[in-house]
Amino acid sequence: MVESQPGWEKLTGQKPEELEGFGWTAAIHPDDVQPTIAAWNDAVTSSTPFVFEHRVRRADGEWRRFSVRALPTIDEDRSVVEWVGVHTDVTEQRDVAKALAESEDNYRNAVELNPQTTWTARPDGQLDRVAERWREWTGGSGLGSSWGEAMHPDDLERSVEVWTRSVTTGEPYDIEHRARMVCGEYHWMHSRAYPRRDEQGRIVKWYGSTEDIEERKRAEEKLRASEEQFRGFAQAVPNQIWTATPDGYLDWFNDRVYDYMGVDPGSLDGTEAWAVNVHPDDQTTAANAWLRSLQTGEVYETEFRIRSAAGAYRWFLVRAVAVKSGDGRIARWIGTNTDIEDSKRQTEELARFAATLEEQVLMRTGELMAAEEALRQSQKMEAVGQLTGGLAHDFNNLLAGISGSLELIQRRTAKGQFDGLERYVAAGQEAAAAPQR
Repeated sequence: MVESQPGWEKLTGQKPEELEGFGWTAAIHPDDVQPTIAAWNDAVTSSTPFVFEHRVRRADGEWRRFSVRALPTIDEDRSVVEWVGVHTDVTEQRDVAKALAESEDNYRNAVELNPQTTWTARPDGQLDRVAERWREWTGGSGLGSSWGEAMHPDDLERSVEVWTRSVTTGEPYDIEHRARMVCGEYHWMHSRAYPRRDEQGRIVKWYGSTEDIEERKRAEEKLRASEEQFRGFAQAVPNQIWTATPDGYLDWFNDRVYDYMGVDPGSLDGTEAWAVNVHPDDQTTAANAWLRSLQTGEVYETEFRIRSAAGAYRWFLVRAVAVKSGDGRIARWIGTNTDIEDSKRQTEELARFAATLEEQVLMRTGELMAAEEALRQSQKMEAVGQLTGGLAHDFNNLLAGISGSLELIQRRTAKGQFDGLERYVAAGQEAAAAPQR
């Protein structure tokens, strides 16, 4: 008969008679029964401590994991008198350990999948763990202070100085440096690290990462060269040129803008400074159009007056287009201000001329008709004059003929010569009858 085991009975709900032989194993998880019996037999046979873990069903039916430890009591002749054991519920402990193991496993997998090289360091700054990617990059382990072996000679002293200051002060470590890759080329890297502290505020660990930013650096260099080329071009053109960030912050103007407005370089930067030089009547229209373009990405195009250094306002055509990146997002706005004051005046003059054109046409038409009537009257008078002159000439000729005949008759009669007078009379009659023909 097995002695009563109050602790076991309370835990499992088994009765004393149910513990006979291996009856106690009825409370052991089926998958753990045989391993438990085998380990127990080995301990009994060798009289060595029994140390084991298995799952036990509690009286409420819940399976819990227990750590079992039993020691033999041995008498003077080395015989086992009894076994004294204890069951300790380690369910929470094992769950925590399992979760920690899974967490560490997840962390290791995440580290290996991370495109950055992660690393940790002791409070004294010595690296005690470096992801395998650092070896793939540089061929070295990076442990201890060996990370400096891959550092570019021009960056090593500065990197050591910054890291030493962080380790000493606890400030985050953040620096860009070059590292020699396996291929022999140097790549730009961005290294950062933050400390973990205990409850007393003491640093117990540094957690860091190093990212290969070579492609980004090259892209930045290309962008910088492109911007320098753009600004050189923008300074050379006679137009006013300006740029803005995607949110509408004006961040650059060429010299034409500052020269025209008579303000210091940089004084127009921002979202509102430029509006001070816009005519008060045009400010709302200009601002609303700009806001609409910022929201939609549409071309910004409007006309407004801008005050010059002399205080005079001139009309400008202001236009800006959005420069977009490969993913379609707005990267920058580029704008121009074109002086249209002269063309604006010409347009206004043309409009005024068009408004009075009909009146001018009617007036001119009246003048032309009057001139034509005067011309017709003049032509009539000229014709009459010509006709009158012709008749006078003809009458003069006739009168000359008549006068000549009369003079001859007078002379003949004065001399008493009356013969042949009929001939002179006939000549005078002939001249007098000519107009009737």
